[in-house]
Amino acid sequence: MRKLASCLRCRVRIELKRLRKQSCSDELFLRSAKFAIENIMHCFSGDHKMCKERSRVCTYRVNQLVQTFALWRATSTPGE
Repeated sequence: MRKLASCLRCRVRIELKRLRKQSCSDELFLRSAKFAIENIMHCFSGDHKMCKERSRVCTYRVNQLVQTFALWRATSTPGE
């Protein structure tokens, strides 16, 4: 349980730090932070539908695209 709490605390900290750097106003920061924090539990549960919009940390979709591209390159024949 401590490890989960530590992971959550770290994730929230990183999300907020990255959002603060990207936000031009406090209002935008607060709105984005609310969505990011609400999304963390979904992300940790394996539901990454909203990560692209709401997370500055989750790379699940990026990693999937890289894996798909690598698989495509490995299975495609030269000259195609």
